[in-house]
Amino acid sequence: MYYDYDEFNLENVRGLSSKQKEALPLLIHGGTNRGVAEIVGVNKNTISNWRKDPLFRDAEIEMATQHSAETARNFTYLSYKSVEILNELLDSDNPQLKFQVAKYILDKSRIP
Repeated sequence: MYYDYDEFNLENVRGLSSKQKEALPLLIHGGTNRGVAEIVGVNKNTISNWRKDPLFRDAEIEMATQHSAETARNFTYLSYKSVEILNELLDSDNPQLKFQVAKYILDKSRIP
């Protein structure tokens, strides 16, 4: 399971143990209670109990919100970049490539 601790600002999370802070990004990225417990070195029931704790739950919600916002920003950037690439391909000297790109765009745009 891949996760990036730098994605989250864990320094602002007060009142949580180091193991809880280690568990948060793993959970945000879709880790199961059992899988996260194995990585962090606690019992899976401990993870369940942490997720019931208001302080941990608030931190998890805040981090999930940050993660969703970052994902949306990344998707928007990649969408613009993809459109730029399609524009460049439409200017190609290769007529077959231009046709394929134009067809792809029209097929995806669902213009009748």
